[in-house]
Amino acid sequence: MNLTSIDEVFYSENDMFQKHDELSPDLVWMLQSDQVDDDTLIEALVHKYYPRVYNRALSRLTYPEEAHRTAQEAFVQAVIESPAYRGAVPVIEWLE
Repeated sequence: MNLTSIDEVFYSENDMFQKHDELSPDLVWMLQSDQVDDDTLIEALVHKYYPRVYNRALSRLTYPEEAHRTAQEAFVQAVIESPAYRGAVPVIEWLE
């Protein structure tokens, strides 16, 4: 996955949750581990936190499309910066 091209990460809110409904990972371990590929990490983060990140973005922006795009960018940035995550704060606070 090319993390600079966020349009390829996911196409709609519904697409995000249809791949692996059974996905229930230990996100702290995934963020701190080099054993998880970027695709798996972003999918797990989106699966668990998309509604909250999207709603937070929507509360600050005018259009749902802007909020969706901002949420996508937050998840991509989280994957890029995942090696720096040390668990000092909950994952959701780190995302926001």
